Amino acid sequence: MKKAYYREQALERIARDVITAYDPKLYYGPPTAIPIEDIIEAQGLVLEYQYLRNNGRVLGETIFDDGLTAIYDWENHRYDLLPVKGGTILIDCSLCEEEASTGRLRFTCAHELGHWLLHKKQFSGTGENAALRSGEPAGLYPSAAAAAGQALFLSAALRTDESTAGDGYGRYLSGIQAGHAHSVGEP
Repeated sequence: MKKAYYREQALERIARDVITAYDPKLYYGPPTAIPIEDIIEAQGLVLEYQYLRNNGRVLGETIFDDGLTAIYDWENHRYDLLPVKGGTILIDCSLCEEEASTGRLRFTCAHELGHWLLHKKQFSGTGENAALRSGEPAGLYPSAAAAAGQALFLSAALRTDESTAGDGYGRYLSGIQAGHAHSVGEP
């Protein structure tokens, strides 16, 4: 299977195309918040909120194929298997509990949309996701870090708040290290 690699300019073009297909004024007009949840649904994806882990270490998951995924049941203090359809983005409910997490919620939504847009062809039909491929032999799949890094760049290019909308992503990324992209704190 061929590795998917996108240059930064291609990631910015993909973000521009996604935004302008939804509403050109969001990209070419005055800076405004990007309605990332609406854009996800306009892509034909299902956005669902579940507690993904008991420790908050996984904040989002992109489902490429129909199957089962583990979610945490806080009432019974155990993991359960949830049937999911391909084309579903799962977001951890903890991001909806505090207003202070709104930025992280929007960033995580954009990040998971980035995984769908960039890695759908690579992972659809495999029953796997990008994170599960980190242990594969080199050359078969991009590492989980590379896949996450590309989704990070694309999510930054989608610019999910009005202070950074529509003007590229370099300034936004300047303070973000790829290794911190999945931390619980704000990006």
